[in-house]
Amino acid sequence: MSSFQTSLRPPAATPKKTTRSRIVEISGQVGYLEDGTVLQTFEGQVLQAAKNLKACMKASGVSLQHLLKIKHYIVDYNPSKLELIANAMKSVFGAEQLESPPGSLLGGVESLANPRILYEVEAVGAIKAYGPSATMPSTLVLPEITETDVVVVGTGLSGLQAAVDLQAAGLSAIVLEATGRVGGRTYSVKSTPHSPHKIDLGGAWINDTNQSRVWALTQKYGIQTERQITKGLNLTIQSDGTVNKFPYGQLTALPQDKSLLTTPHTSPKAAQYDNMSLTEFAKKYSSHPIIKHISDLMARSMVSSKPEELSFLWFLTHIARHTTLVEMISNDEDGAQFLRVKGGTMQFSERLAEELPVGAVQLATPVTKIQQLCPGAVRVTAGSGKTIYCKKVVVSAPTPAYSQINFSSTAKRHCHVIR
Repeated sequence: MSSFQTSLRPPAATPKKTTRSRIVEISGQVGYLEDGTVLQTFEGQVLQAAKNLKACMKASGVSLQHLLKIKHYIVDYNPSKLELIANAMKSVFGAEQLESPPGSLLGGVESLANPRILYEVEAVGAIKAYGPSATMPSTLVLPEITETDVVVVGTGLSGLQAAVDLQAAGLSAIVLEATGRVGGRTYSVKSTPHSPHKIDLGGAWINDTNQSRVWALTQKYGIQTERQITKGLNLTIQSDGTVNKFPYGQLTALPQDKSLLTTPHTSPKAAQYDNMSLTEFAKKYSSHPIIKHISDLMARSMVSSKPEELSFLWFLTHIARHTTLVEMISNDEDGAQFLRVKGGTMQFSERLAEELPVGAVQLATPVTKIQQLCPGAVRVTAGSGKTIYCKKVVVSAPTPAYSQINFSSTAKRHCHVIR
């Protein structure tokens, strides 16, 4: 007899005894196609769910012989649906003979989480755990399948703050980070191997006036700050090695009237500027090498980017969102470089991460694929075979990292940019 009977009830002698085993749980599989399409008919969904179950079993190293239990969830149950399920399972798995078929549990439900889904199947299996003396590796890494409300990509300040806010709103969140640390573009390291002091190799300064959110974190966590030294000379090094010296504060000769730059996106030349990089603008309006040097310096120091990668319109808008250009590069009060953080700015991310449940932040887990299955259902694939199903995804990773993620066409259509 086939392992899948039309009654879905195995023979009486089905209890299985497992020895040293690793339990594998394959969470609910439904009738989604690879592109996220939901099949319309019950029969079609059952057949596709069986195919998805088989694919998960194969990826996990689980065969029919390893299965301990299969559970079926059926919307609007009636006995005629049992034969459809049994036939679909036979079609996908074949009429394989089993000495002891897995137990089958049946659950009739009014509705599943997605009202378009009419059937769901899950399975539990046990595979042998190999010890150090066995021929197989002692550690067998299996793909993980998890569910959560929201997946956050990136453990910089914005990503971790989003996760903390989601938790405060009563939602669950998992934060995935490609590297082995939190912090994103903040990176604090010891000044010497045995020093208790840290220096910042990434974002280093804050202020207590127009950076209210990060300042609120210093108050919340009791993080100490100190004023940036503003005495002495300013030094700039040009690309040819020339060093320029001038008294601190001399740059205040730059225009400080913010009314000169308020809403650049409304300019008649907005489209032209958006198609022009900061480098191209500098070359077009001045041939002096110092202009190129200054544009390069501002892009790298202010937004950690190359000037040829920045839209000139975006750069103007970035300045407009702050106070004045002078204050963006100033060390004085209200300036972007007014305060240093004792112990390093990476503390903000570390303290935010500590607010999340154990296991919510997963390091060294690069996201490789984001698929919008249907509205309110997203599948995220990460390193080491990890799969997470969620309702929404927040991508807070730097834009250059987007090239490492395969976004499905439906995910791109449902994408919203928050600036």
